[in-house]
Amino acid sequence: MMISGPWYLIAAGIALLLLGYFGAALFGVGDSSSTAIHERMSDDEIARRLEKQSARTVWDYLVLAGYLCLLVSVIWRLARKVM
Repeated sequence: MMISGPWYLIAAGIALLLLGYFGAALFGVGDSSSTAIHERMSDDEIARRLEKQSARTVWDYLVLAGYLCLLVSVIWRLARKVM
């Protein structure tokens, strides 16, 4: 069994988390000013904007992968202690 595996996973998880959070912050994923809804909009336009707002981005998946790497690293360490 590889002794350094959990350490590589935790390092990869932290790197993915940082990349995901900084990428989302720099490229304006959470920018709500462009998705504002006005009373003069049609129902179709409102539906389009809501669909666009709820779409997942690459940055979301990078953050998710980072958290998964951290979780697997913790589980791997706990399993090694028990065995």
